[in-house]
Amino acid sequence: MFKNIPKLEEAPLTSDTILNAIRIRVNYGLTYFDSLHASTALLYDGVVISVDEDYKRVQGLKVVDSKKL
Repeated sequence: MFKNIPKLEEAPLTSDTILNAIRIRVNYGLTYFDSLHASTALLYDGVVISVDEDYKRVQGLKVVDSKKL
């Protein structure tokens, strides 16, 4: 499924990603890994592909339902 997404790339884990993830975890109560995924998405294109409803709480983050791809 994910192989068919154009321009899909891996994003590096940077200090900006980690610091933003901490802010997201504190402000939105996401888990450690969810906060890293949300942070990475926000720092790149603002889109996360997931069925996890928790991402919808994060301001500025667009959630694409993976079941609809």
